[in-house]
Amino acid sequence: MKMPTPASEFRALPAGTHVASCFQVIDFGTQTDSYEGRETVRRKVWLGFEVPSEQMSDGRNFVIGKEYTFSSSPKSTFRKHLEAWRGTPFKDSDFKGEDAFDIKNLLSVGCMLSVTHNSNGRAVLNGIMKLPNGTTCPEPEKQVYLTLDGDEFDREVFDDLQDWMQDRIAESPEYQALGNVEESESPF
Repeated sequence: MKMPTPASEFRALPAGTHVASCFQVIDFGTQTDSYEGRETVRRKVWLGFEVPSEQMSDGRNFVIGKEYTFSSSPKSTFRKHLEAWRGTPFKDSDFKGEDAFDIKNLLSVGCMLSVTHNSNGRAVLNGIMKLPNGTTCPEPEKQVYLTLDGDEFDREVFDDLQDWMQDRIAESPEYQALGNVEESESPF
């Protein structure tokens, strides 16, 4: 018996620099990870980007994302990427008070992405930069925002996330504290 031809072949987002817009800002909550044999516990956030100039074999725009430690430390990758995206360094006052920087405002903001491929041929987001003057980016097809902060949590948004994202978020104590949030009904 001969092996069947795969229904679709994997094609990675090409390496290089791409105009993109942010379409996902997702709170993963506090996660426990291991790094070089040490356990770390940190709040995580996911940023997803749509690349309108590159389409997958099914015609949809390519998307790429990255999980960050949710930190405003000047040494954090998250802050460094945000500053490069803004084109301006943050001041400590940008994170304080009622007018503090809100990552929800990243949705639909255009940028340039630096993309490479790892040893498995998968696309990896390595950097985010401000769009050059005069460059525009179309609005993303959809916007997805999820926070685990109490009454702002949206069960419908959570239920529409990919399974791996739901599983990751469900591990967090912030999600588990939402136990009073009504679970969606499963048809099974």
